[in-house]
Amino acid sequence: MSWNEYNDLYKIAQTTGKYHLFVFDIQNSKAGYDPLQLRRIREAMFSRLKELEISLNKKILHLPYEKERGGYREGTLGDMFSIVIYRESLSTEEVYKIFFEEKERLNIPYNFHFDDCFYETDNWILGNQLYYREYGIAFLEDRAKKKKDII
Repeated sequence: MSWNEYNDLYKIAQTTGKYHLFVFDIQNSKAGYDPLQLRRIREAMFSRLKELEISLNKKILHLPYEKERGGYREGTLGDMFSIVIYRESLSTEEVYKIFFEEKERLNIPYNFHFDDCFYETDNWILGNQLYYREYGIAFLEDRAKKKKDII
């Protein structure tokens, strides 16, 4: 089944999901992009969030792990990457502020479509009962491009 066939689970997850998923997708990537730039900004965001975990003494970052699919999921797919935090560990605005600051600091030359939502599981086997991360990624990528907001 396709990700959009689970939108009923999406609605539930916005209230019950314990993970907050953020997606950043390079605008007009068909014209070309440097994958190293994508890696740089993702790593910079990851480092900033790790620093906040230490300074605030709380868990913020969630590293999706799927035993059935071979371990940790990096969160990069072509011209897009995702970051996952625990629900209410930081505000949406704080995450987007970090992204913007790191994009400026690193002089990343691309605009990004962006969006976020909550999801319930990293285990694709449970994806017919709980809203699964990768359904969320596909949903957000589609919705972000339709919204046409860029950062």
